Amino acid sequence: MIFRTVVDAPKHPFALEPGDGIVHLGSCFSQHMASQLKKHLFRVAENPFGTSFNPVSIAQQIEKLLSPKPYKPGELSFHRGMFFSFDHHSVFSHPDKDQCLAGINRSLSRAGRTLATGKLLMITLGTAHAWKHKKSGKLVNNCHRLPGNEFERVLLPVDEIAAELTKSLLKLQKTHPHLHVLLSVSPVRHWRDGAMGNLRSKSHLIAAVHRVVEDVEQAHYFPSYEIMMDDLRDYRFYADDLLHPNELAVQYIWEAFAASVLSKKSRDWVKDFQPLLAFANHRPNWPDSPDHEANKRKHSALYRTLKAKYKEADWSGFSGW
Repeated sequence: MIFRTVVDAPKHPFALEPGDGIVHLGSCFSQHMASQLKKHLFRVAENPFGTSFNPVSIAQQIEKLLSPKPYKPGELSFHRGMFFSFDHHSVFSHPDKDQCLAGINRSLSRAGRTLATGKLLMITLGTAHAWKHKKSGKLVNNCHRLPGNEFERVLLPVDEIAAELTKSLLKLQKTHPHLHVLLSVSPVRHWRDGAMGNLRSKSHLIAAVHRVVEDVEQAHYFPSYEIMMDDLRDYRFYADDLLHPNELAVQYIWEAFAASVLSKKSRDWVKDFQPLLAFANHRPNWPDSPDHEANKRKHSALYRTLKAKYKEADWSGFSGW
């Protein structure tokens, strides 16, 4: 007997091979999957605009990546000693305008290259709530701690979410026919709106995403939200704030993701790579001891074997040797 409801992640008409290129857009949960893929030496461009939650901003990011024109100084704003872009997370903000711009354009260029040659765009939607800048009438990706009276908080309707994402993804499909899109809804609960507000927001996202998957041939759905809510519906799978998945839950969802999206060769690669990864992350008490030197020689041989077997992996991302 199975004393839980099992959520099966579907198989898709594509599979990631070792070293494939992936662009991640979206909420902080997308970073968990991106980190796992980077750790296993896939080529990952992670959140080139920084952490993003609302679907309209993410749709706009897709279009900017399709034509990655550098941002110009006039597109930056300034507040409390920092230059910033309303399209970007505050991680790109900087007191020096040139450095702010350089960081934004470096990230945009890298993600654009990965998108052009990669296999997958992964999008994780966080909330259907968004902030509209009253002066410009634009939905912003981040408010950058400007006074709250300069913004209006809105709940994006299902029709608008679906229309904006579909429009951007159809453009993507036309110019990048090699690329697949995997959409998901973040399992992180946005509790500032309370239980009912959070569920309403997630419902808008889920309804909209399934419309997109029906209308865009290369778009698919991964049920990270459903796995967390139904398969892992126990507080032992949550962090101390009782809102974010803990490490155990993230690992469980990663394994479901790997089974759903990775090829047989990639799953073998992930398994074969574990001993080398564990050794690279190990910090010995006595690094000069004979035992550690022998262990290092054994893993050096494993490193050479794996590098020859999996040449396509992004070995430049492995700092263990």
